[in-house]
Amino acid sequence: MPNTIEQKRRYTRPRQVARDAWHIARRFWLIPDALLGGTVSHAFRERLMMVITTVNRCAACSYVHSRAALLSGVTREELDVILSGSVEGFDEYETQALLFAQYWADNDGRAGREMRRKLVEHYGERTADCIELVAHTIRMGNLAGNLIEHWRLRLLPTHA
Repeated sequence: MPNTIEQKRRYTRPRQVARDAWHIARRFWLIPDALLGGTVSHAFRERLMMVITTVNRCAACSYVHSRAALLSGVTREELDVILSGSVEGFDEYETQALLFAQYWADNDGRAGREMRRKLVEHYGERTADCIELVAHTIRMGNLAGNLIEHWRLRLLPTHA
């Protein structure tokens, strides 16, 4: 896993931002179901977000979403498992999405047709779309946060 700011995933090209923004915009009508506790519960959403944040190594998002996860009902033990890079021990319903999110984040926000097919097969089209909307939303936050941190450290280096 990347340990330095130079190794953290961040946006490096405008088309990357545009791709994520497009995925969010084309599913904008699903925001209540995906992000506001409709189809995807608050705890499920935070687990998905923490899996992706752990892969992308965004410190700010990790802090904010760890607190949000705990407030939404995610246990400290579950959070520790996710922060360790694992998705083992979760119920079968959520495990499929957590594995998808981890794979998706590991592959630069791409899962391929087969992974998408399995997601739809397990959850149905609408919930799969909501899961992908959650994924793109947190990815934008992660990569933008890491980009801001990258430039902040380059422009305002800390002196030891």
